[in-house]
Amino acid sequence: MWPRPLAASNRSITSVAQRWTSVVNLRKLSPVALAPSLQQKLDQSRFVIEEAFDTHPLDATVVAWSAGKDSTLLLALALEINR
Repeated sequence: MWPRPLAASNRSITSVAQRWTSVVNLRKLSPVALAPSLQQKLDQSRFVIEEAFDTHPLDATVVAWSAGKDSTLLLALALEINR
């Protein structure tokens, strides 16, 4: 759990107050401002999949698909890149 409660240490009350202030300031930001955009996530995922295809032979590469939303997206990206 962060920030941790003040324990018997050499930390001053000022440093604890600064950490709490930073947490409060982060909570004021919208979740959209903190999270990468969907396009950035897709680009990063495509990059990782391309690296896997470049590193490993295609005939030895498999995608585990469970029909869930995450594995379906992974399969769709892999097929898109492999075409």
